[in-house]
Amino acid sequence: MTQDARAAQHFVSETLGSLATASPILQKSLRVFLECGSNATEAAELLHSHRNTLLRRLEKAEELLPRPLRKCRLDVAAALEVLAWTQNEE
Repeated sequence: MTQDARAAQHFVSETLGSLATASPILQKSLRVFLECGSNATEAAELLHSHRNTLLRRLEKAEELLPRPLRKCRLDVAAALEVLAWTQNEE
């Protein structure tokens, strides 16, 4: 069990880079955006934010990723889900 938790944490760190320790708002914004099929308008509505606010957050979040989002979208989505799940346990 501990080994699985360590492997999950390693995956999150490697995939998200600095985003893993960034503001939870940036993490959630990117997670919801990806859950909405990269539809910024829909994601902004779900987050009760203005679309431009979401776009600024997404830009900041992408700057923190070690690789461009377009090259690792699925991995980032999975890592954000793991991160959200582990943060809810604490």
